[in-house]
Amino acid sequence: MTLAQEYNASIDLTKYSNDKIPVELKFSHFDFDSVVQYQMPAMVPGMYSISDFGRTIDSLVAIDKEGNNLKVIRLDSNRWKLFDADQLDKLVY
Repeated sequence: MTLAQEYNASIDLTKYSNDKIPVELKFSHFDFDSVVQYQMPAMVPGMYSISDFGRTIDSLVAIDKEGNNLKVIRLDSNRWKLFDADQLDKLVY
């Protein structure tokens, strides 16, 4: 993956439900390998407690440019393995 990537994050507060807010990350100009990991932070700098922010995500969906779902495997509470990531258009969780 190169360092000059671009992405847009969308959070729609009007779709709040069951203490959850949908998040969409749309990627452009990324040079992904075919298999990558997506990771949420476990803690916030300056805090001494582990928060495991990924634990609140029920499902993470990877979508290609044609709108097809890509294979995703949850590795632990904060990490997912994305397959065919070189085709990735967006992540939704």
